[in-house]
Amino acid sequence: NRDREAIDAFTRWAAAPAPIDGRFFQIMTNGRELSSSAAAARLGEALLRAGRTTEAVVAIRRAIALDSENDGYLKLLVQALKTGDGDERSVTAELQRMVAADPKNAVAVSLLSGIEARAGRIDNAIATLRAGIARRAANDRSQLKLRESLAQLLADALRHDEAIVVNEDLLKAQGAGRESLTAEEDRETIAKTLTRIINLQQQAGRSSDALASVERMRRLLGADDPNADLRFIELLREQGKRREALQALRTARERYPDQDMFVRLEAVTLAELGRVDEGVALLRGQLKGSLGDYPSYLTLSSIYLQAGRGNEAVEAARKALELVPPDQVDQVTVALLTLSSAQERAGNSKGSEESLRRILVKDPNNATALNNLGYFLLERNERLTEALEMIQRAVQVEPLNASFLDSLGWAYYKLNRLDEAERYLNEAARRDLTSATVQEHLGDVYLRRGRIDQARAAWQKALSLTSEAAETARIKAKLSSESRPR
Repeated sequence: NRDREAIDAFTRWAAAPAPIDGRFFQIMTNGRELSSSAAAARLGEALLRAGRTTEAVVAIRRAIALDSENDGYLKLLVQALKTGDGDERSVTAELQRMVAADPKNAVAVSLLSGIEARAGRIDNAIATLRAGIARRAANDRSQLKLRESLAQLLADALRHDEAIVVNEDLLKAQGAGRESLTAEEDRETIAKTLTRIINLQQQAGRSSDALASVERMRRLLGADDPNADLRFIELLREQGKRREALQALRTARERYPDQDMFVRLEAVTLAELGRVDEGVALLRGQLKGSLGDYPSYLTLSSIYLQAGRGNEAVEAARKALELVPPDQVDQVTVALLTLSSAQERAGNSKGSEESLRRILVKDPNNATALNNLGYFLLERNERLTEALEMIQRAVQVEPLNASFLDSLGWAYYKLNRLDEAERYLNEAARRDLTSATVQEHLGDVYLRRGRIDQARAAWQKALSLTSEAAETARIKAKLSSESRPR
C-alpha cells in the first residue's frame, strides 16, 4: 500500500549519501523539502500512520539530531510519544532531556513550558521560559518568541500585571522607543504587542490605562494606521457603549474608506442596537460577487443568527461556503462552523450535525467542532454522555478556552454533577468577563443548589451583557419567576 511504499522510499532516502528517487519523494511529500532531516521526519510520519510508533520515534529523533530547532520535528516527536501510550510525564522527561542537552533550543523550551502549563504546573512553565530567555542572546528572534510565549502564559494564568510588564519589555526590544516606525513589519509587530497590553489592561479592570494605551498606539503608528481606532471601538463595545461605538465607527469609515472591517463592525453594532435590517442593508451594499464577499456573508449569517432568523443565517453561511475554493481548508472550516450554528438555530439539527461531522472527518481533533457538536446535543438534551466526552476532548486541546469551559460546566449541570458544573463555569467566568451565556449558566447552577440570591445576581449580570432579544427575554423570565431548586 501507499504507506508501505512511503516507508521503504523514505528509509532509502534518509540513509542515502546522495539524492535518489527525487521525483517520487516530491510526490510523496507534496513538494516539501528533501533534506536528510526532512526525509527522517517524513519517515517518522509514515511509520506513525502505519502504527509502528517505536520506529517512528527513532526516525523523528534522527531528524531532530540533524535539525534540532525545527519546531515541526519536535511537535511530531511529542505526537509520536503520546501516540505510543506515553503519558504526560514521559513526554515531559523527553523534552527535559533535550533542554538539558541544549539549553539554547528555544523550540524545545517552548514545548516543554507548554506541556508543564497544560499539566497545571504554571510556576514550572514560567521558570522554564525564563531560563530559556536568559540563555539566548538579548533580542534575537528566538528570544523574542520565548518572551512572547511568557507573556501569553502569564495572561492565560490571569497574572495580568506580570504579563503587561513582559509585553512592555517586548515593546522596547521591538523598537517602540523610536520616534517613528518605517518598516511595515515593525509596525505590525508593535501593533500586536500593544493590542495585547490593551486587552490585558481591560481584563484587569484598568479601563483608563487601556484608553491611554490606545492613544499611545495612535502616536506610535501614525494617523494613517487604523489599529488605534479599531482598539478604541472594541473598548467601547466591551463596555456596553454601543451608541458611542457606532459614532466612532462612522468616523473611522470616513477616515479609512478602504478598510472593510469597519463596515462589518458597524453592521454588527447596528444589529446589537436592534437595528438589524439597517446592518444587513449596509453589508449587502458592500457585496461585489467575488471571493472578497466571504467575510461579509459570514458576518451576515452571524447577524441573522443573533436576531433569531435562522433560515436567513443558513442562506448567508451557504453563500460563504460556496465562495471558498475546496483547498482553502481553514476558510471552509469556518464557513461550516457558521453554517452548523445557523442550521441549529433554524431547527435543522440533523444538518447541523452533518456540517460539523464534515469537519471532524478531516480533522478529528478540531476543538471548536467537538465543542459545538457537544453543546448542541446538550441543548437538545440528547446523548448527554457523548456530548460530555466531545467537550472534554475540546477542553483537552484548549484547556483555557472560556467557551469550552462553559460548555463543560453546562454538561456537568445537565448530568446533575453540580460541584463540577460550578467549578468549570466559575473558571469560564474568570476568563471571559463579557459572556452573558456563562453568567446565565452560573445562575442556573446556583438556582438548582438553592442559592437564590446568587442566581439572581448572575442573571442580572447576564442581562447587562446581552443584546440578543431571545436571550434577554429568557433571562428576564428567570428573574421574574418564583422558581425554586429542582
